[in-house]
Amino acid sequence: MTGTRESLGAMIGELAGTAAVRRRILQTIFPLLLTLPQRNNFKQLARWGNRNEGTLHNWYRKELHLDLFNRSLIDKYSTGDCFVIFRSVLSAQKRETHTLSWSILVRSSRSGQTGIGIGAFAVGDLGHHTAFHLSASLTPTAKELAKQGKTLMGHYVDLVRQQEGQIQHFGNLLVCDGYFGVQTFVEPILQMDICLISCLRSNAALYYAPILQLNPHGSKKRGRPRKKGSKIDWNNLDEQCLPIVLSDAEKIVRSALVYVKCFKRQVRLVAVDYLREDGSLFTRKLYFCTDTQKRGDLGFGTLPVPLSNRVPLP
Repeated sequence: MTGTRESLGAMIGELAGTAAVRRRILQTIFPLLLTLPQRNNFKQLARWGNRNEGTLHNWYRKELHLDLFNRSLIDKYSTGDCFVIFRSVLSAQKRETHTLSWSILVRSSRSGQTGIGIGAFAVGDLGHHTAFHLSASLTPTAKELAKQGKTLMGHYVDLVRQQEGQIQHFGNLLVCDGYFGVQTFVEPILQMDICLISCLRSNAALYYAPILQLNPHGSKKRGRPRKKGSKIDWNNLDEQCLPIVLSDAEKIVRSALVYVKCFKRQVRLVAVDYLREDGSLFTRKLYFCTDTQKRGDLGFGTLPVPLSNRVPLP
């Protein structure tokens, strides 16, 4: 957003909805936060605005439903080719965050990390190559989770459940980092009918998709169809079952349907080998998508025609 305070207030008023009090609060606070020449605090807001500090304190106590405002903002200015991003940690050192207590600062989802634990949602826009903030909430401490009878992963699942409507509105596609590539997170997300893209651990047990077995008469063999084929050996890959979909001097991308042992289901796998300048393997990343009908490269290139002898899970 750019312009004078008056023009910014007019733009914000269009997005704030019909609630007069909420619209007036947002039209006052947001232009000040975007244009203040000094530190953003109540004293400076009162100095440069037309409200006293007591009024501003009372306004900040109100529930303003900023997630709905952010949704309206994204709907108006995004290209429409969107997906939702979920991130669990925003690291911060204590010396850089003077106003928060130590008990707040140690709220981190990864052991051994010092920082502010935050469950943050953003909307990625492929057209603009950027992300718009949607909502965020502090992660409870271990003691608070124990009182609630929850695990940390269960808390993150609850956050996603609270944002289920927003995720469905923005393409029903959730993207998370490798920390969430575990069964305790993937299974509840699938039960919400949300498509998940994340990253597998490098030592995950993966199997090729099963091959349709035919009897001598040319018909399918009797019995339950196989769920998985042979195990994937990265030192001896089956080029037909895990074909290359993109290759250049920096990376080699392979994609296929695979069976993941820890998930007990098939997913769309995109294995990316990042190369050094001499062409040797630098590192391998295993991305996956729970929607097996998605484009097999997940944005890395063009998917070849699938093999006719691949069969889906029963």
